[in-house]
Amino acid sequence: MALKSEQREIKGVTYEVTQLAAEPGQRLFFSLVKLLGPAVAALLQEWQGKAVTPATIAAAITELAASLEYKHFRDFVDTFQASTDVLGADSNGRATRVKLLSMKALAFAGDYGGLMQWLGFCLEVNFGSFFSDMGLTNRPGVADEPSASMSPTTSAS
Repeated sequence: MALKSEQREIKGVTYEVTQLAAEPGQRLFFSLVKLLGPAVAALLQEWQGKAVTPATIAAAITELAASLEYKHFRDFVDTFQASTDVLGADSNGRATRVKLLSMKALAFAGDYGGLMQWLGFCLEVNFGSFFSDMGLTNRPGVADEPSASMSPTTSAS
């Protein structure tokens, strides 16, 4: 059985992410479940097949942020950098492949949007089948906040 690899262009750079081997993949999966568990539980508790209020989503994000520490974030980035190649071409047009880990000092410097897109791609490649199997790819919708109508509700009789 071979590890799968997927490619995606993010902000003009092509990344090839290879699934993690069993041990690092299981370690990150455990961390992910611990981090996301309370936030996902809060969302699913209200969801039950219907839209979720923005207040519940905000509370879930707050829960996640409270449990997240930089060391967790750094562990995900470091582990995924080791399984990511940057694809390109040299000045003669020959294909090049460079480990993202070797570019660690400059990778995503000042491009935190690109960093988050790449992390999302890495999570998708490594754990996407789990989220699909659990039915978690059908995310809860956001319910409209109740709002006061600006039009009159009375009618002339």
